[in-house]
Amino acid sequence: MPQPVPKSTVDEWSASSDELSPEAEAFRREMRNGPKTSDAQFDDWRKSQSFGRLMTLVLRVVLLTPGVFVYAFHAPKTIALVLEVVGFAAGFWLKHARKRYIRTIVDWKDPMDAPRV
Repeated sequence: MPQPVPKSTVDEWSASSDELSPEAEAFRREMRNGPKTSDAQFDDWRKSQSFGRLMTLVLRVVLLTPGVFVYAFHAPKTIALVLEVVGFAAGFWLKHARKRYIRTIVDWKDPMDAPRV
């Protein structure tokens, strides 16, 4: 009978099975168990963006289905063409809005860290 394979002792968060120093292990534990963010202004900003994020999600779903609208309402070809053009333009705008949102998060600076005048 084949022997059961022992479970790996590698932590699910570790990038490799290499042994780390005790200080590195302590730091990893602290980062994993510590608070996710300590910046209240960033949390407030993220909460203020929730409506825009919801609308972006709704627009993305709507942009997936222009053909369904055209088919369901028996729209003429000109309306179908206009709907497609509007869909492409909205998709382009959504793409850039998402990049801008991500860039804002990546470049987030705490206003309290700004140099004093």
